[in-house]
Order: sequence, then structure tokens, then C-alpha cells
Amino acid sequence: MVSKLIIYELNELPKRLLNYYIKIKPDSNLSKLKNNGIYLDTHTTDSGELHPWTTWPTFYRGVDNSLHKITSLNQDREYESLYPPIWKILLKKKKTIGIFGTLQSFPPLYNEKVKFYLPDTFSPSYDAHPKELEIFQKFNLKIVSNNSGEVRGIRKIEIKYFLDCILNSTIRKRSLFRIILQLILEKINYKYKRRRSLLQPHLSFDIYKRYLEEFKPDFTTFFTNHLAGMMHYYWLDVFPEDFNQPYRDPKIFNKKSVIKALDIADKQIGLLMKFAKSNSYQLWVASSMGQEAIEREKSQRLFLRDFSKILKTLKLKNSSYKILPSMYPDINIESDSEKNLNILIKKFLEIKFPNINQSIFEVRYKNNTRKVNLIFVSNAHKDNFLVYKDIKIRVKDFGLEYGIIEQGTGYHIPQGVLLINDKKSNSIFKGLKVLDTKNVNHYILRLFQQK
Repeated sequence: MVSKLIIYELNELPKRLLNYYIKIKPDSNLSKLKNNGIYLDTHTTDSGELHPWTTWPTFYRGVDNSLHKITSLNQDREYESLYPPIWKILLKKKKTIGIFGTLQSFPPLYNEKVKFYLPDTFSPSYDAHPKELEIFQKFNLKIVSNNSGEVRGIRKIEIKYFLDCILNSTIRKRSLFRIILQLILEKINYKYKRRRSLLQPHLSFDIYKRYLEEFKPDFTTFFTNHLAGMMHYYWLDVFPEDFNQPYRDPKIFNKKSVIKALDIADKQIGLLMKFAKSNSYQLWVASSMGQEAIEREKSQRLFLRDFSKILKTLKLKNSSYKILPSMYPDINIESDSEKNLNILIKKFLEIKFPNINQSIFEVRYKNNTRKVNLIFVSNAHKDNFLVYKDIKIRVKDFGLEYGIIEQGTGYHIPQGVLLINDKKSNSIFKGLKVLDTKNVNHYILRLFQQK
């Protein structure tokens, strides 16, 4: 009988792509998992535009976003005490936990039952447990913030944090070899830049697996977003038949990039299947929601590159504001007071595109007196100047720059998947065909109550 649980969070994997992968790779670990274990379709009841930073809290908190109210990254979670994540409930039941990258898991918990705790890559600080993980989180946060929305060059600060990770043995020789190989491939063929994000799951999983093998917590999670990113951009290349008027032709390289992302996950899942079998674990592979085709076009978009410069141009005090991690096109800002935050919002909304009298920003949410989530407004034209209070100011003087962003060809749907490696011990799922994700924590608790 299993007594422990690993959840491999393969973000946004849909049934359609899972079945396609199994068809072309019938000997894959995902194929073995689906055919020899338990497979469930999942569905999230979250309302509004779906995002993983909402659907994963629903997966773990027993309620959807109508009650937990988590809609954005780095917002205050005002209903945390009413709807805590399952790992907090398990801690109260004296179970050990190990969290690695799960969305909305900041801040880390410190308790003798917490074996390791690395919050997500959009955390407002690099706090992690144990302390040695903070070096990796510094590197992690810098890489993610620099490449939000597009792949960019590697900065000196990222190289420094990377070297720190090598020196404290967080990143080891095998991962170093992968990074060097990736950079060589990028020099040989620029297309390989599109696969740079596929390094991240290697770096993270190597560390996670070491901690898992050392500490063997009762409940543990591992999050990876590498497949979701590939699907967003390259769904068209895998399923061209889904599109009536695609803005580009499908490419074999892009299709192989999606399959490569699944290959990485499949290998990691295989390693976890072996570990689970040897250590009395149950393994779940879950996605919290999925993706399907969406028809969009390329567009010129503004990117914020220098937060201090926009503050200076707007005559706002730099010490009063802090930019928090977010996913493009969002910008999360924290202020030292509600008064100063309202001043910033007013001034940001007064920056407008020339000729059309439209602000470059919208407020996505402000449900806290000191935090705001802003979003860049899409505009078809590229202008060298913006207008602020009827004065034309150069785009670069705001710390902004234009970039081409592929809007993507895959986008979020409520349907996801759950695969479970242990068929015999899952009487708790008997007769269930579609799992409402807000009921997941109920089933986790039932699993731990089994004798």
C-alpha cells in the first residue's frame, strides 16, 4: 500500500496532445502510465480568463477562484486562512512536505516537517528552504524576468548567479554540459533560441530529484512550465488542421520542439515512476487545465526594460516603489503607501499612444492598498514617441522598447488531465470519469487516510 504522494505538475498538458504523443511514442512512460494506471479527465470551474496562477490554487485549495479570489501573480491572498493549500493541511496532520516551484506557493514555510521548499519563479524574493536553494532561486528569478515575452541575451548578473550555483554544487556538471550545448546550437542555428526555455526543467528537476531522494517527504510537488510555453507558440505546427487562416505556415522544427518538451517530461516521469515503485509512493501527473488552438497574429508590443527610468520620467520617487515578478504583458508594482500607489497609477495611465488618445496601460486588478497589476495594451503601430500630458516623449526615455511578440497559437481551456501510476490502491477514484479540480485536495486527504 502506498503511503506517500508525488505530484508532477506538467502545466497545461491537454488530452489531445497526450493522446497524440502516445500514438507516435507507444513505448513512452506517459503511454505506460495511461495504459497501466488510472487516467482521469479534469475540469476547472474557475471563472474569467484562465491562467495557471489561478487554476493551480483551485487544484490545491478545495475551492475555485470564486472563493479563493486568486487571479494574479503576487497579489495578497486574503482568504488564505479559510482555504489553505493542501500541504498546509498535511503539515497539521504531521506529514512531511517538499514543494518545488508550485505556482502561488510563496512564501516558503519553515517547520521541522518541511524538508524543502522552493517557491515559484514569479516570487517577490528569493527566499527558499534550505538556504542553499536561495542561490538557485536568485538565478531562476533573474532568468525568468529577463525573458518574459521573448528570448533575450544573457546578462552579467545571470552569469554571476549561475556561477554561484556551480560553486555551491546546486547546478552540477551534467546541467552545465546541457547549457554549453544549447549555446553552441544557438550559434550554429538561431532557431535553437526557441528551445532555450527547455533548459529550465533540466536544471530544476536535477535539483528536485536530489532533494526527493535525500528527504523522501510524505507529500511533494514539482512544477514545470516548459511544455505550456511550447504549446502556446507552436500548437499550429503540431495540429495545423485546427486553423482556418493561420498567419504563418507550420514548421517541422517547431513541431519537434513541442515533442522535445514532452520527451523531457516523459524521461523525468520515468525516473519518478521508478522512484515511486521503490519507495512506496503514488505518482500523479497533473495539468490543472489544458490548451487548444487559437488564431492570432504577430504584433508589436511594448516591453518595460528599465523600471527606474519610467519612474524618473514621471517624477516618481524610486524608493517608494518596487516591481514584482509577473508574466508578460502584466506588470506588478508594490508601493510604500496607498497614496503613492494611486499617484503612480494615475501617472502610468496618462502615458498614451500618439494620435489615438489611448493609454498604453490598463489596470488588471487592484485589490490591495499597496499593490497593483497593470497590463500593456496591444497596439498595431510602432511609434518612437509616446504622449504624456500632451508632451511627446521618446519611448526609450520611459525605459520602454518595442518588440515583436508571437501571440501564440494555443491557449487555455478548462479541461486537463490526471494520470496515476498506482491502479490497485485507487478505490477512492472508483467510477469517476471527470475530476472537478476543486475536489483534488479531498482525494489527497482520502489517500493519506487509507491504511
